[in-house]
Amino acid sequence: MPWGKLEAWRERGIRDSICCRFHLLSEAPDGAEVLMSEILISAEKGGEFFIDTDRQLRQGPTPIPSPQSSGDFSALSPIAGGFVMSCRVQGEGKCSKPLVQLAMRHVTCVEDAAIFMALAAAVDLSIEACKPFRRKIRIGSRHSL
Repeated sequence: MPWGKLEAWRERGIRDSICCRFHLLSEAPDGAEVLMSEILISAEKGGEFFIDTDRQLRQGPTPIPSPQSSGDFSALSPIAGGFVMSCRVQGEGKCSKPLVQLAMRHVTCVEDAAIFMALAAAVDLSIEACKPFRRKIRIGSRHSL
C-alpha cells in the first residue's frame, strides 16, 4: 500500500531548479493527501530536501501537518510538528551520497528509518530524472526510415 507520493519537476528560469513536493497519502477511501514538503533545489549545486513544519511555517504562510509518531503516517496533526527529516543532495551530474538526518521521535524501528532513506534516495534520483534531454545527432549515425 503506498504511503506517500513524491513529485519532481524542473523549473526553468535564471537558475534552473528542481521542485520536489512530497504528500502523505491517507488510508481513507476518499484518497486525501497531506502536503508535507515543497522545496526548490538548485539543479546545478544541489541542496536540501526536508520535512520540518517549523521551517515550513517560517518560509511560507501555509501550516503543513506532519506525522505524530513513527510508523503511523495516517495519524496527522498540525500541532505535532517540528523536524522530521532532511537530506542533502548534489546537483546534476555529480556523484551524490545523500546524508539523511532523522528525528528520533519518528523512528522506532528499522522500517521507519528505511522509509526515510528511500525518500532521500528518491529525491536524489529526481535530480537526475529531471535533467533536460540533450539531442545531438551525429552525421554518420542518421538512418533514413
